Amino acid sequence: MKRDGVRAIAHATPAQISLWSRNLRDITGSYPEIITALAEITEGRTMRRRTPPPPPDYRGAPSFSRLQQRMHVQRPTRR
Repeated sequence: MKRDGVRAIAHATPAQISLWSRNLRDITGSYPEIITALAEITEGRTMRRRTPPPPPDYRGAPSFSRLQQRMHVQRPTRR
């Protein structure tokens, strides 16, 4: 099972949640589903996490190919 991913830092505060690439580029808008999930699990607490996991495939296993399709999408659609 390939477990590669986007190297990123997630930073959550009570005021906002953001994602930063390894070269400090703001990638928050590229992964709205991660922002939503972090908002739910942090419940307004401050948190910092390195590297979001790759998205799951239809079996629930991490899928690098699904991640590759999203890596450079700046405004993803629901699809």
